[in-house]
Amino acid sequence: MNNLIITIFLGYLGTYRFSKKQYTLGLIYLFTVGLFGIGWLYDIYLSYMDYKKIDNKLPKSNASYNNGTDNIFQQSPKADDEEKVEMFGVTFDVELKDYASERIEELIKEDISNKIITKEDLYEGYSNEYIKILGKTYQTNNLIMDCEVKQFKDSKSFGVYLKNISGTKYFIGYLPKEEESEYIKIAYFEKILNKRGILNGGKYKEYDKTKFKVVTKKEAYKVDVYLTFTSGEKTDECDVLETYIAGIMHDNEDGESRREITKKLKNGDLLFLEECLYKNEKAVKIITQDKKLLGWIPAMISSNVYEYIIQGKIQKVEFTYEDNNKEIEKYRVKIFITR
Repeated sequence: MNNLIITIFLGYLGTYRFSKKQYTLGLIYLFTVGLFGIGWLYDIYLSYMDYKKIDNKLPKSNASYNNGTDNIFQQSPKADDEEKVEMFGVTFDVELKDYASERIEELIKEDISNKIITKEDLYEGYSNEYIKILGKTYQTNNLIMDCEVKQFKDSKSFGVYLKNISGTKYFIGYLPKEEESEYIKIAYFEKILNKRGILNGGKYKEYDKTKFKVVTKKEAYKVDVYLTFTSGEKTDECDVLETYIAGIMHDNEDGESRREITKKLKNGDLLFLEECLYKNEKAVKIITQDKKLLGWIPAMISSNVYEYIIQGKIQKVEFTYEDNNKEIEKYRVKIFITR
């Protein structure tokens, strides 16, 4: 909506074209008063169509093809009581593997073949004749896909996966090491509403002056992970870290099922944490009040929780069960950490 309003009042200065990174055409608009008003009117129409595409069409899909990040917020779930929830967003770079661009192209191609992406979605719906004037135009501009971030057990690196609307998912790269601690902090102390991959680059068209025609070229993709989140649970004195119980699907050494142990627990029951070393790595056990092993703190945050225990910052630990999660994540703990 903001882009539409700006185009209505300032589009004659080329603002719509500059927002599309069509700088040459933007300058032409600037010095010709929006192509003598004709281009300005056309840009108002295009901006309106962009707004309608985001407002009506895209929220129906799990992944989104649009021209920005506005739709990320529009798809965020509302609170049950419909009160306004303050949301935050943060972007993480992705270190792409050499084959990432090839895999991204496969994801896009599949959605095209399944007619999820239409001709109007490609190259912003522009014909080759219009691209001659516009200049460099990408096949998909600021493409948004669902993404997942998972930690690998061996390297402990955070892998990034992209998923198209057709449902295919590919691994494409890693979060940079220097950004891992920030990601962990958000993932465990805040409530993540969604994760999106924002893609730029890839196939584009431009007019080749030597061949006197519009040609298709490629460049490497750039991918960012965009998290939308709200503030996690907090008390006056504590931050609350919530996580699933690792190893809950296993049995204890005496053969007792850990899931059977949880049947005797109810939400809010107190548990204990016990620090230890496992294969020379800092680890934390989750223990019931009758001293039965329930599982472990996930490796991703075990060293952090280990240090909280050593520093005496753990105020209490509560068991919680969430039936709406997938099986391995139903059994959870809330750890109250003194600030």
